Amino acid sequence: MRSEDAYLLVLALTLLWGGLIAQLAHPTHRRLACVLPGAFLCGLFRLWHAPACSAALYVLLRAVPRASAPIASLAFAFGVQLALRLAPGGLSGIGNGLHLVLTLRHAALGFHLADGAPCAQSMYEHVAYSLSFYGLFTMPYLTFAQHEAAIHHGHAHRDWLGALAALCRAACYACGFIVLRERFPIAPIGTADFAARLPWLGARLLYAQLSLAQVRLRFYCAWNVAEAAGRLFGLPAELAASTDVQTIEFGSCARQRVRAWNTSVSRWLADIVYRRAPLRAAWARQLCVFAVSAWWHDAAPVQLRYYAFFLHVPFLLLASAAMRTAVYEPTLALLRARAPRGVALVARALICVHETFVFAYFNLAFVCGDMADVLAKWRALGWYGQWALAAALCAHVVGGRKRRQQ
Repeated sequence: MRSEDAYLLVLALTLLWGGLIAQLAHPTHRRLACVLPGAFLCGLFRLWHAPACSAALYVLLRAVPRASAPIASLAFAFGVQLALRLAPGGLSGIGNGLHLVLTLRHAALGFHLADGAPCAQSMYEHVAYSLSFYGLFTMPYLTFAQHEAAIHHGHAHRDWLGALAALCRAACYACGFIVLRERFPIAPIGTADFAARLPWLGARLLYAQLSLAQVRLRFYCAWNVAEAAGRLFGLPAELAASTDVQTIEFGSCARQRVRAWNTSVSRWLADIVYRRAPLRAAWARQLCVFAVSAWWHDAAPVQLRYYAFFLHVPFLLLASAAMRTAVYEPTLALLRARAPRGVALVARALICVHETFVFAYFNLAFVCGDMADVLAKWRALGWYGQWALAAALCAHVVGGRKRRQQ
């Protein structure tokens, strides 16, 4: 069975099991129904170490002083991740995806303990949270307190209509994904045949825009299925959802788009890394966030393509803000004042398409096989993203000079 087929099968079973848990009212039964399939998934994808690591972390957090719990859990979680990557066979595919969620859960437990947040009262509760099937396979990440609230009170807050709406959205995204995957595959980008078939750069960029949309649609589909399971689990909408599609596709700035993508991981990074990093400058803390995110996504052997994407993101955010201040807003203001009403709307739409594509362009690093493939695809697209960053830098410098002169 191909890994993608296995992914879809487990995703469907996740939804069905979420419907089963929705019928259970007693917390003991609900917790057991969460941990059993989670443990099965870990065994199925060769994460046999997961229960033992979770139990070891429980012992560690009770052995160290509460003030030292954050650094202990962080070092333990990422240390285990490093050891598994260096081990023969390493972590890859779906097994790596499952361990990413385990890493988030384990790393955060010490911080929540130090903050005085509700924590596990027994090793069973601790291991049951770590291995809980909900969110283990395809997000969202839940804190221990959020997970326990769903265990104890979720039965009374089941949202069948919300689950049905999420499933309908997932079906629409799946159809769009299938159409784009068949009509505009990503693999040909960067090949000699691709350049011969589409000699004009504009045509290649349009092809890439449509082709890269399938990556987002695939995640939208998976996350909406997970959201449906979360609604049945009893989670509120803001915790069950992993993305805000409207903001990603039509947001007014790059920062909003980044925060709207995989929202639960964004909250984890903001809480555990950004707010607690011992750095004064906001840009340094932001760089630290994306460096941690790149390391967290990485697999064995080391994939430079992840770092190529994440270390570009801080510069993309700065570039977007610079272009908005120096170019977009003055241009739109001028068009609203002097041009017909529709012209400003068209310009606003083009800006949105451009910013979405720049992120999709760098996101090629996620879908390519290796860094050489990434560079070949970027070259075929005329280094569009890098030119966009250079233009933003020039706009920032020129705009800064004008402000100083004024």
